[in-house]
Amino acid sequence: MPDFLARRAQRFAHALTAEASECFRGAVLFADVSGFTALTERLAQKGSVGAEELSRLLERLFSPMVQLVSTHGGDTLHFPGDALLALWPEADEAEGGLAASVKRAVACGLALQSLAKEAFFQAAALSLRVVVGHGDVQVLLVGGHQGRGQVLVRGEPFTQLGGLEKAAAPGEVWVSSPSWQLLGSEAQGHVGPSGMAKVTAVAAPRPRSLPRLLREEGASIIVLEDCHWMDSASWELVRRLVSDAPAGSLVLTLRPIPEQPPLALERLREMASTQWLSLALLSGEEVRELVCARLGVERVQDALAAFILRKSEGHPFFCEELTQALREQELLVAEHGVCRLTSEAGDMESVGLPSTGWPVGGAGMRVGAFAGVQVGAQPWIRAAVFSGASPWHAR
Repeated sequence: MPDFLARRAQRFAHALTAEASECFRGAVLFADVSGFTALTERLAQKGSVGAEELSRLLERLFSPMVQLVSTHGGDTLHFPGDALLALWPEADEAEGGLAASVKRAVACGLALQSLAKEAFFQAAALSLRVVVGHGDVQVLLVGGHQGRGQVLVRGEPFTQLGGLEKAAAPGEVWVSSPSWQLLGSEAQGHVGPSGMAKVTAVAAPRPRSLPRLLREEGASIIVLEDCHWMDSASWELVRRLVSDAPAGSLVLTLRPIPEQPPLALERLREMASTQWLSLALLSGEEVRELVCARLGVERVQDALAAFILRKSEGHPFFCEELTQALREQELLVAEHGVCRLTSEAGDMESVGLPSTGWPVGGAGMRVGAFAGVQVGAQPWIRAAVFSGASPWHAR
């Protein structure tokens, strides 16, 4: 969900269904994936297997791109075709104003090009063309029929992006003439036609303080994962965040707490606002439900359900991975809404699937409480948490 909608949802009861419009200045980034059409055509020849592979590729392609946009302070608005569209509203004057927003967008574009040099992009023969413009922007929320809405964006930056996209080659970041002038000495590059420029480097934008960022974005829940890897300094930072940041929930996921935890972690545990939620492993019936949902069937064979339960030990993530592995090895067949093992499966213990890798004593993990989570939502949380991780939260 774009931040535009998230902020409205915090302020208005019917924010996602009522029509709305906001006008402001900002920077817009458009990242086009080159080579995606050819990849799609190749996968289409594989039928349903290719469609599933395409789904995984899309997630692996766009997830890190969205993360980079978020890291640089932007808001991913839309995925037009095989591209990504992101927005940076004008920053406060104390943080550099509109120039800071343009710098963040350009810095994000350069980071996206670094991402495109990684092995996944190279193996899939994919590349990126990134263009950035800025100016007056209007964001509209239209629709509202049957609870559905659509975010539309228009304005001066999109006029600039039209010409830029023709100039940019794969692997490059181009900015409009107004954006290049606004960046001034903060950027390096080569000026092209009509004052447009290919940017090769940009000065690091001024960072936003975390408490101010939380106030501006209206964040109510912060999630920090794999906190068992954090050192004592990181735990102290978390403790100060709990003390200094605006009201909200801080959710931390970690494995069992060590025998000698950092002092800051101990202090967090002792806080009256820290709550815990114990999550058990999935039961046999819950494993069946998860596997049915993953395969899109109504029932699974008893032998199959028993094998997945025994092999996964009730770990939700591993249940899904085992199911996927069995499907990819063509050991499953679905008929009339029932999934069963194929006759070629034979002795399942000899298939060579990996075990969970978790010690037997790790089954009774303690997981922290999620403040404000309704009882009906707890099964969803349970299915989402990888067993062996202990989420808890302070605040």
